[in-house]
Formats: sequence, structure tokens, C-alpha cells
Amino acid sequence: MTQGVTRRRRVLPLAAFVASAVALPVHANSPWTQSAGHGQVITKVSLYETTRAFDRNGDTTSLSGPGSRFRRLDLNPYVEYGLTDRLTGVANLFASSLENRQGGTTERSNGLGDQELGLRYRLSPHADANPIFAVQGLVKLPLYGNGPGLRPGAGQYDAEARFLAGQSVQLGAANAYFVAAPGYRWRSNMPANEWRLDLIAGIKPTVQWLITAELQGIRSVGAIGSSVGATPGNPGEGQNYQRWRTQLAATYFVQPNLGVMIGAYHDVAGRNVAKGTGVLAGLWLRF
Repeated sequence: MTQGVTRRRRVLPLAAFVASAVALPVHANSPWTQSAGHGQVITKVSLYETTRAFDRNGDTTSLSGPGSRFRRLDLNPYVEYGLTDRLTGVANLFASSLENRQGGTTERSNGLGDQELGLRYRLSPHADANPIFAVQGLVKLPLYGNGPGLRPGAGQYDAEARFLAGQSVQLGAANAYFVAAPGYRWRSNMPANEWRLDLIAGIKPTVQWLITAELQGIRSVGAIGSSVGATPGNPGEGQNYQRWRTQLAATYFVQPNLGVMIGAYHDVAGRNVAKGTGVLAGLWLRF
């Protein structure tokens, strides 16, 4: 975003600001696109840990028995590049370090995880449209083996489609925006297909600060009831699960094209999934 010294200059380029700001790793599903030949790279490091889980009824229980713990450290470069003014290429990349402690034994693994590649097309004819709409499609590629042992994902190929809607508003001297991103994910093997929903709100109270809040939802397709259960674990490993996660993050813009982010997230509800908490830090660069 071009930083201005007057209120008028802060308000007019809001769409351009949101196009860069909401595309932080946790805000990848936004309707704003990059200008042709321009883009952004955001590199995030996150640490997630849990000793608990949501059971088939949504109640909190031990993850896998006394003393059990799962920990995950992710390095997550996120890239957007404007192929045209209305079409943006997206790459959401992961390298992971995993540790699972259960029954007195500890298992570890390190390596590449699930990589997501996609395209976002802006339906609205103008970049400064308000509200603004877009569609997005992506594929997930697992860059790890399917053998026994601790893995960063379920190991199958996925395809996902989303409809993206955004609205920017002026709140006094501050700029704010809201995003809704419902989607559906097809999975190539046994685990269930998924409904997905991201709801995002952001506010920029000053030129240098951006505060964002997000609710992320994942739900397997079909009924989820107490009569069918699964061993609590990560979403996508079974056929009967749901998870709701909240996240709060703050970004400080050291320069107009350089920001530093910190944040935290927590699993607030679910069934047949782990219940954990994570922290994150990120570096945002726009070019």
C-alpha cells in the first residue's frame, strides 16, 4: 500500500492495500488480485501443539491417552503473482517438522508437506470495486511418501474451488475490510470430501498497523453424529470430522512494502479432531 500523509490518500488506495494485506498466509482466500507483473511473498513460521482432542460428541478429551502430545513446526512460504490484472497465481508451500509422543514412545519426522498451487480470478471488472468478488481454484500435491510413520498429511491429491467476497469500509480514520470465502474440496482417496469456510475481518487503525481476526471452518461431507466416530487426529485423516479455529494477528509495516507479523490461533470447537493452540511469526514483502 502507498502510505499517505492525509486521510484522503489513506482511503482511496484501500483496495490496493487490502490486495496485499489480506494475502498473508492465513488470509490467502481473499477476492483481491495482484496487478500484472507484481506480487508478494510472505514467509511464516508457526508452532502448533496439543495434548487434547474433541471426541465424536465435541467434548474435550485426552489426545491418545495420558502423556500424549503432538507438536508441529511449519515453515510456510506463501506467494502471489499477478499474471494479469484480474488473474493471480498462488503458491502455498510447506516444510514441516513433526513430533508425536504416545505410550512412552516418541516419533519424529521432517520434510516437505502438502503444497497448494492455484489461480484466483477477479469477477468484478474493477480492482477498486466494493464489494468485490472472485473465484479461486487450487490443487494440493503431497510431496512425501505414503509409507508407515509420521506424515504431515493424509497423502492424497486434492482439488478445491472457492467463491470469494470482500467488502471494505471506513471506520472514522481507520480502514477496515471483511471477507467471506466458502469452498468445497474434492479428495482423491478414501478420506471424505470437505466443506470449508473462512471468515476474515481486518482493521488498519494507523498507516503502519494491521490487526486481523479469522474464523476457519473445515467439515467432512455428510452427517456427523455420535453414532459414527474416529480416533481424534488431524482433519482429513478420517471420514467424520469438523473443526473451527480462530486466529488473531498483528502486522507492523516497517516500510510500505515490508511488514512483520505475529499471531496466535486456537481450535475452539470440533469433532474427531485434535484441540490445540499455535503461535506464528511472518515476514511480508510486496514487489
